[in-house]
Amino acid sequence: MSPTAAKEIPGAAALASLVVLFGLGTWQLERKAWKETLIATLDRRLNDAPAALPPPSEWTAMRPENSEFSRVRLRVEFPKAGDALVYTSGSAIRDDVKGAGYFVFSPARLPNGQQVVINRGFVPDRAY
Repeated sequence: MSPTAAKEIPGAAALASLVVLFGLGTWQLERKAWKETLIATLDRRLNDAPAALPPPSEWTAMRPENSEFSRVRLRVEFPKAGDALVYTSGSAIRDDVKGAGYFVFSPARLPNGQQVVINRGFVPDRAY
């Protein structure tokens, strides 16, 4: 290896590292903006008053951008079926989920016979 080539290797490595670090910094800023938007949406929708559940003909138009985390009001019947428990260690965002516990999801039947799954809320873990 020539002496000139040996002198260029550290410079090339430093330049490559700088490009990688710049890319990671840009990604972190984009990720921060995305997370702040998500938290604001979650906070706003969870504090909105519940609205009537849209009719089934409108369900295909529901997307995360316009419906995720939205609260709804509906009349259901809970059949004798098992609930699904989803464990969480807590939330820094929600005041009602400060410690470990479970979100309870239950199958339910609408008056028209269709089935939906209801998030029945958070239940603290009794060990805490």
